[in-house]
Amino acid sequence: MRNKQCYCLAPLRSGYTSCFKLVCLLMVSCIPGAAGQTNVPTKVTISELLSDKQKWKSKRVEVLGFYRSAAEVSALYSTDEEAQHPDLNCKKGLWVDYRDSPNVTLINKGYVRIVGTFEYYSYRGCGHFARWPAEIGRLESLELTPTPGTNSVPTKRPEAKQ
Repeated sequence: MRNKQCYCLAPLRSGYTSCFKLVCLLMVSCIPGAAGQTNVPTKVTISELLSDKQKWKSKRVEVLGFYRSAAEVSALYSTDEEAQHPDLNCKKGLWVDYRDSPNVTLINKGYVRIVGTFEYYSYRGCGHFARWPAEIGRLESLELTPTPGTNSVPTKRPEAKQ
């Protein structure tokens, strides 16, 4: 008699199974990218990021600007003029933290498109001696772009960093 099936609970069991399947389907549909959603970074300017740092904190962003790397500098500015004097203009730029970005090839300078995560800390600055107001880290890409006003991308990566 132990293997005897109870037919009075069969409808109840199938109801639980259907409910479980529905809950699983709803949970999977909420996962980004699972239901045709794409995780496209938000295109934003440096000035937009700096004017509302809390809004963009920990968000995935795409930013265009002039990247400069030198001794104690790894920063993105709106223009190459601002990048020529990083000590004077650090408050106008973003520190670029490439430590957690093994697949990104850095350059010394040039107009770039960066995709990464925006961060700022209300209790301190970012970068060397905490002089920059915010940073972009966990870089997914750092690509050369045309200089504003032109349509040509440099064919050679200028002064690639080793």
